[in-house]
Amino acid sequence: MSTESLKGEKAIMTKTILVAGYGSGISAAVAEKFGAEGFQVAIVGRSSNKLVAGVKALEAKGVKAAAFTADLSDPAAIRKTVEEVRAPSGRSRSSSGRRTRSAPGIC
Repeated sequence: MSTESLKGEKAIMTKTILVAGYGSGISAAVAEKFGAEGFQVAIVGRSSNKLVAGVKALEAKGVKAAAFTADLSDPAAIRKTVEEVRAPSGRSRSSSGRRTRSAPGIC
């Protein structure tokens, strides 16, 4: 998606989706689908090993991805994670179920 800047140049609007409760099933498919459509993907879950593997798999498919470990049963941790995801790009779209604190880098 792009918009015209005041100088007449194209400005790219970055889209980021947060996929919570990341694992090998539906959440992985959601991350891949949105990534293929140009979204940056922030994956969130409890297992840092799964998250690191998920980022590698997404990046191998050309998706810009980052992982965040989080306890999605903790509302404060969810808020903190969403803030961390939003910080670099300024926007976030939420999907799935759970989140916590940051792990490897973000988009």
